Amino acid sequence: MNAYTTKEELALLSRNTISHAEHYTNDRAARPTLFARIAAFFERQSTLHELSQLTDRELADIGLNRAELHLVFQPAYANARSR
Repeated sequence: MNAYTTKEELALLSRNTISHAEHYTNDRAARPTLFARIAAFFERQSTLHELSQLTDRELADIGLNRAELHLVFQPAYANARSR
């Protein structure tokens, strides 16, 4: 990620990932495989690392601040932001 990544491009980065809620569902049939969960974990870590490399101004442009970065993948945070 660089300064030339637009807000729309950033929104598309994590479309194919497994959500946090899917990892912790009680329904065994809906649970992703161990490999999928590990892959999703590393993708989330990569996304968080890329977000942490942005400047405060770039984070503000996409509606985030440094204090919120660790909350990005929390379902409650996503629900509150989508309202």
